[in-house]
Amino acid sequence: MNELTRQIASLVARLPQLPSHVRHVLVKIAPWLTIVGIVLAVPGILAVFGMTAFWGSTAGFAPEWGTRVFVGIAFAAVIVVLYIMALPGLFHRKASAWRLLYYTVLLGAVQSILSFDVVGLVIGTGISLYILFQIKDLYTN
Repeated sequence: MNELTRQIASLVARLPQLPSHVRHVLVKIAPWLTIVGIVLAVPGILAVFGMTAFWGSTAGFAPEWGTRVFVGIAFAAVIVVLYIMALPGLFHRKASAWRLLYYTVLLGAVQSILSFDVVGLVIGTGISLYILFQIKDLYTN
């Protein structure tokens, strides 16, 4: 584990722990929630990409706006790819799948920072990391 992961684990360990049965339910439904997220995200990414290309070419939006949107699309696409890569391991409760979910949360945090989304950064990343580190020990090698 790297230093950031150790610090997050230490912080989460000081917070109230989820009951065991809740942790097991979360691990059981994680692959299915991931599938739902992928199914909803892919058409959304394609739609935003298409609309942005259309609007950018016809309405003359500022270049900064287009760059910001395309960076957001790129982050979302990478996150979806990581979710797809994690999916088989989630069904088998592999630690490698947990790490991929961890990386998606970190990428989401970077995306929130770049888009100046403080609420998403604090609340979304905080809740995601809390849940991830609560269920970490249920994923094995």
